[in-house]
Amino acid sequence: MNPFDNRDGQFLLLADDEGRHALWPAPLTVPSGWHTVHRGGHAECLERATELWTDMRPLSVVAAHTQAAARPDRPASAAEMFERQAARHPGRTALVFEDTELTYRALNARANRVAHRLTARGVGPEDVVALLLPRSAELVVGLLAILKSGAAYMPVDTEYPEQRRQLMFDLARPACVVDAELLAALEAEAEAEGGLDRDPVDADRVRPLTPEGAAYLIFTSGSTGVPKGIVMHDAGLTNLLRWQRAALPGGPGVRTAQFAAIGFDVSVQEILSTLVSGRTLVVPPDGIRRDPEAVVAWLERHRVNELFAPTAVLDALVAAAAENGSELPHLTDVIQAGEALHVDGGLRDFGRRSPFRLHNEYGPAETHVVLAHTLSADAADWPSSVPIGTEVTATRSYVLDERLRPVPDGTSGELYLAGAQVARGYWRRPDLTAQRFVPDPYGGPGAVMYRSGDLVRRRADGVFEFLGRADDQVKIRGFRVEPGEVEAVLLGHPEVTQCAVVARVDEHTGPRLVAYTVGGADETALRAHLAHLPDYLVPSAYVRLESFPLSPNGKVDRKNLPAPVREPAARTEPRTETEALYCAIFAEVLKLPEVGPDDDFFRLGGHSLLATRLTALIRRRTGTSVPARRVYDAPTPAALAALTAAPAAASSVPTQPVSA
Repeated sequence: MNPFDNRDGQFLLLADDEGRHALWPAPLTVPSGWHTVHRGGHAECLERATELWTDMRPLSVVAAHTQAAARPDRPASAAEMFERQAARHPGRTALVFEDTELTYRALNARANRVAHRLTARGVGPEDVVALLLPRSAELVVGLLAILKSGAAYMPVDTEYPEQRRQLMFDLARPACVVDAELLAALEAEAEAEGGLDRDPVDADRVRPLTPEGAAYLIFTSGSTGVPKGIVMHDAGLTNLLRWQRAALPGGPGVRTAQFAAIGFDVSVQEILSTLVSGRTLVVPPDGIRRDPEAVVAWLERHRVNELFAPTAVLDALVAAAAENGSELPHLTDVIQAGEALHVDGGLRDFGRRSPFRLHNEYGPAETHVVLAHTLSADAADWPSSVPIGTEVTATRSYVLDERLRPVPDGTSGELYLAGAQVARGYWRRPDLTAQRFVPDPYGGPGAVMYRSGDLVRRRADGVFEFLGRADDQVKIRGFRVEPGEVEAVLLGHPEVTQCAVVARVDEHTGPRLVAYTVGGADETALRAHLAHLPDYLVPSAYVRLESFPLSPNGKVDRKNLPAPVREPAARTEPRTETEALYCAIFAEVLKLPEVGPDDDFFRLGGHSLLATRLTALIRRRTGTSVPARRVYDAPTPAALAALTAAPAAASSVPTQPVSA
């Protein structure tokens, strides 16, 4: 057992000179730079952390802001790294979105004008500004403007249900929300007042920049049913950007796709690593991302060289490229992050035909990328199990046992991450922060390490291999999911008395969430109850049980929960040729021997990414364009066939985004 998870043990609550608080097992030696402020049980120490750590800003940041003294020797911020590229290559193309192209000069000037208007409204360092914009040039302008003002940006995906967005606003309490209306107003104000085009400096800002200042706030799934906001500081962000710029060959002229969802931390890396290295950021419209065939055509049309995408999305894209006979000749680098990389099958076959460099990057949102591995250009040499690589510059990775001692190379242990990119913690959650961001006994005085919860081993050559999770956390199509968050929502249904959510890997459809419930609620009621969650948090299968299997200690025995059965509905024959064709297409996508006209796509294992494959195949076979969202409304071959009889109605509904 991990020593921090022993709820019956004795713990210390420690503090350091920056005012941080952290949980520490009482039997272990207190690391240098930390001192004890409380001793007690697990829950008692975490409660005490909440009482004592009321201001989670580092004391060095508080002091800098109190004295209002800029540090002339501080390293360049992420915004300033971009400004240097704008000064160096003002006429080069920085951003492409549909018919809009912005040079570095134009993008920098627009962001500067908005940044000065934000500052005029009192926004500055240690404030949070929500960014609620669809994919567009304006999204990038807003992001850069917030960073230039010194505030931390909080990306909010416009595709999230309204209830989810409101929860994020309630938790973060942003100083303002930069949406389309506010951005237009700020730009209009700047134009009317002869807005400043010059780069902001600390004298312009409400408070001076500090390396430890918050750069962005990104929410991830939380085991208690409430998402957690991770606060990354500027020093961590700039370390990542400097490493990425050195590690990935290229520069001016290289075109990088901004493919990841804006609420996914990979988007930070995509956007900013591109713009601080003089590359061109190419942004696809939201509709393009939902269709693998359309993405392939878009990649070719825009001559994209670099693509960040998780394995599930890569598999869909290379399958679409293979079916269309596309070789994506301009694609030179593919960066995979967010889940385990699997290369056997379509990805390796595509790499043999169209060679590209494949990079596997690892890191939770609490540290961003801290390990990376690049495969050889020859896809035939790719190992079936791809390692997660070696350490990023200025980061440290420890493989420790249950007493926090390093294990020998080749031995499994839990991965702890330290160094420049460890985040400040969870926004306004001192208890969670104290539990996961703990003292680093192998760093300098007051050093912190993050408990990743991942099991790894370090090879003799220093390369790390991922072995699995030490807890229940899972990845679904690249997104981190705490099953406890979904369970907490399910238990809010009045007819659910017990529930468990687990991830199961289906050899045909990949990893998916399965919800097990005790009570009277059926699948239809449960899906409706979960409708406010992002699609990657919604289980694709539901199993109702009379009771749960229990382990000898009385807990739910998750390993013995029955697998959901991919049972077709009562067999009926297709009533029309169109129904028969749709049945065949459903079966092909779901990799089933046959599907009946009344079989439900999602009950057979379908999910949002497979829905895009389904609609792409329908378009190829029938010439009819069906938005992927319609699969949710008409999930059977018969219903979808009937729906496509009215194509105008089908095309009027917005589609469900691919989770990536």
